[in-house]
Amino acid sequence: MPMAAFGGKDPQRFFAGTNFTVDEVLYEPPALVPAPSIYLDRGHHRWAVRLSGASPRIYSFEDVLACRVADDDGAAERTRIEREGSLASLVANPMRYSQANASKRGDRCFSLGVVIAVHGADVTIQLPYITRPTRRSSPVYHELRAAADHVKETFDAMIVSTRTAVSERSTEHGAAPDGGSSADKASSIRRNAQKKHGRSRL
Repeated sequence: MPMAAFGGKDPQRFFAGTNFTVDEVLYEPPALVPAPSIYLDRGHHRWAVRLSGASPRIYSFEDVLACRVADDDGAAERTRIEREGSLASLVANPMRYSQANASKRGDRCFSLGVVIAVHGADVTIQLPYITRPTRRSSPVYHELRAAADHVKETFDAMIVSTRTAVSERSTEHGAAPDGGSSADKASSIRRNAQKKHGRSRL
């Protein structure tokens, strides 16, 4: 893909000496946000994570366990404040109480991000999109929500691709759904039939 497609910044430079080909910059964090960039290499069924100033870490599609969009409407925080007592929360943290009170209207998003679970990793990869209260009716929210949904759909496609590949490999090797091979199951059926037939003649 030409450098112009990436807005003049060629991310391929981060992968010098590898055969990772950047097809798409799936995510780039906002300025001053300590989150990783995500790159996609569809041709090799791989993706990569890179923190600013660090070398990228390359993963396979098979490494993805799950992906979800975390859209906070403030309900959880409001419930906590109600349990603690409104007056105590107001005295302890007026801003927190104000945000919880605003969440009752249901027209705000307090945070938005994508959470990716990776095989063998102790922590999830978190990609923030919104970090301050934003009206759900605003163009900014709709734009960022669409971007988050695109990331989720891309990782969901990786999971489906992996499952399909595993299923195809199992079929090629004659694996049956319960873990045995088709040949073994057929042989067992024949033996049982022969035993039953033999007993019926006694």
